[in-house]
Amino acid sequence: MKILHHLLPAVVLLAPAVPASAAIVYSGAVNIPVPYTFNGVYLNVVTGATSLSEPPDFYGSPSAAWINLAFAGVDVVTGDGLAPAALPSGEVVNIPYNTLIDSTGAYVSGPNASSTHLGPGPGQFTASTPGYIGFRINPSGAGDQFGWIRVSLNDDNSGGTIHGYAYETIAGLAIPAGVPEPGTTSVILLTATTLLLRRRTPGNPARRR
Repeated sequence: MKILHHLLPAVVLLAPAVPASAAIVYSGAVNIPVPYTFNGVYLNVVTGATSLSEPPDFYGSPSAAWINLAFAGVDVVTGDGLAPAALPSGEVVNIPYNTLIDSTGAYVSGPNASSTHLGPGPGQFTASTPGYIGFRINPSGAGDQFGWIRVSLNDDNSGGTIHGYAYETIAGLAIPAGVPEPGTTSVILLTATTLLLRRRTPGNPARRR
């Protein structure tokens, strides 16, 4: 059991640098199919609602945090309530895992349609390979909140997938792309801490080894 004394400090060093006051809402593994159709699928990252047709508040509502992935992810369309991280051209960018998504990033302004984000170039999405769409929302009007969507995009009938998504509930705080998700260091840290606490619990046989 002595290994935990060496494991825990190492895991703490690997844990993402998220402020202690951060309150992150994580969807869990949802694996929403993205069909190869004109409408694709619409997702509201705040309510968790999905739709196969355009929601009535997709445009014109700054508090409606919708994103639309069509044709398996060939098209990424946003209205007035969610601004994805993008190039000045409006092309949505693939955010590397654990990269901070915050106010220093570049986001679209107003409705946007991206259709050149799949490819081999820097910042592009590779077909069928998971990547992260960073975004900015302001559903309450109290300030920008930042988040990410983990997606596998495609350009054929095999379809795409929205694996999961998360956002920071406190305005202005950064969130690392992909955190928290099962398999990340945050989960490893929780497991190591739980084992250590069990070891120190009176009456636990492991404590007397």
